[in-house]
Amino acid sequence: MNKIRKIFISAGEPSSDNLGAALIAEIKGKNPDAEIAIIGGPKMESHGYKSLFAQKEIAVMGYIEVISKIFKIRKLIR
Repeated sequence: MNKIRKIFISAGEPSSDNLGAALIAEIKGKNPDAEIAIIGGPKMESHGYKSLFAQKEIAVMGYIEVISKIFKIRKLIR
């Protein structure tokens, strides 16, 4: 079976940071050679990864907030 080698995980708020940290632990347990890039908070970073940018930069809830920050988020991703 082919193992996934590169994984990107994005967590835009604290509860998803918790879930992302658990996901990273599971991935590394099953596939220690996987390359993982993250946008996350301190829980995900505690696994030894540096967030590509601050989690608070993309923390949004609801359609209005997403629409108001979409251009900023796109700029950060590029």
